[in-house]
Formats: sequence, structure tokens, C-alpha cells
Amino acid sequence: MITIAFDADDTLWDNEIYFRESERKFCKLINEFSPKWTEREIMPVLFETEVGNLSIYGFGVKSFVLSAIEAAGKLLKDDVPYSIVKSIVEIGREQLMKPVTLLTDVETVLARLKAESKYRLVLATKGDLLDQESKIERSGLAKYFDRTIVMSDKREEDYRVMMRNLNCKPEKLIMVGNSFKSDILPVVNLGGYGIYIPYHTTWAHEVVDLVEHERIVEIERMGEIEKALRELRVES
Repeated sequence: MITIAFDADDTLWDNEIYFRESERKFCKLINEFSPKWTEREIMPVLFETEVGNLSIYGFGVKSFVLSAIEAAGKLLKDDVPYSIVKSIVEIGREQLMKPVTLLTDVETVLARLKAESKYRLVLATKGDLLDQESKIERSGLAKYFDRTIVMSDKREEDYRVMMRNLNCKPEKLIMVGNSFKSDILPVVNLGGYGIYIPYHTTWAHEVVDLVEHERIVEIERMGEIEKALRELRVES
């Protein structure tokens, strides 16, 4: 049986646009408190702080909030009033409550693939467990997946663990996702296949150079996935 694993954020539904919105709100907050700081100067400090904290806080909105509070301290020289901290927490709270908006063709394609007996569908995402579980439930897509896996990160070792838990060999795994770095390269490096669907907004930390590979197919939208599956020719 062929296992098709789907990333969630920005593959099945919108996500990164909300982080960009939260970043703009953070920059505006800092600028209004201390006008000498512009968005162009604030963003590198925030990004550097977020990346530096990934090994501690992981990925997700809560990690962003903690890093934003720390970045505010760096920018304002620790002179951060409670009103600023409260506003940053509220920015995170608002993002966590954003609607789960499915991308074009997602549910239609999942329904068709679910009906194919040769495929096992898995939702394989990373981030904060509670937030991901909430989005999965609100998306209405859980019924299409045989397994749901939330990882703290998506490195090769994380995929090895996933494949062991799924009793799936690399040559029977197809990973579908919008991040070439996190969704595609690790799986292909392990001997699996990748279907890359770029999203219009990408966090700088996820940006890598694209490479051509016989086990990678790039498509523009989810509706083209069945064509991509035919191109890959993975034997069931």
C-alpha cells in the first residue's frame, strides 16, 4: 500500500499569512511605543530571536509570542511595560482564533484519494500540539485520514520515526507539502517521494534552493495531485 502524507499548514489551509499579519502588528506596536524603531529594523531582531528559540520552544504561535516578548526586550532595552507584553499576548491569541480556511480543491481531492483502496492517507504536520489538533478538528478533514501525526520538527530523523510508527518503507511514502525544506527534501533524502505545492508566502527560515529530482514533482495546486501521482509511478 502507498502512504500519502500531507502537510497541513499552507498545504491544506492558510496559515503563514496570519504570521505575517502578527509580525506587522508587533512592528506597529513597537514603533508606536518607540518611533525610532521601524519595521525594517524590528523584523531582523524578531526573526533572529525566533530562530534562536526554535530548539527550545519549537514552532507555532505560542513560540512566536514568547520570542516576540523577548525581542521587545532587546529593542526597548528591557524597558517593556506590561501593556506591551499584554498586547503581544493578545496578538497571539487573535492568531490562534483565526478561521481554518481550506485551500482550493483540498477536500475534493482528499475525498477522491480516500476512495482509492491502494492509498493510505496520513496527516503529518509540525508545530504546537494543541493548536494543530484544534485546526485539524475545525478543518473538518480528519475523516479523510487514517492517521494524524504532529511532530515537533520535520528533520530526517523525525520522518524515520514516523515511518517506523506507520510500518512504511521509504519507497512507499509520498510526502505532499509546501515547504521544500521541511516536507520534501528530508523524505526524498530517505528514499521517498515528494509532491511540492508552493504557497505564495513562505517564512524565511523555510526558504532553500530548489533542486530537481526524479522523485519530486512540483504542481501549482492541490487539484493537480492525481496527475503528479501518475508521474511519480510509485508501485503499490
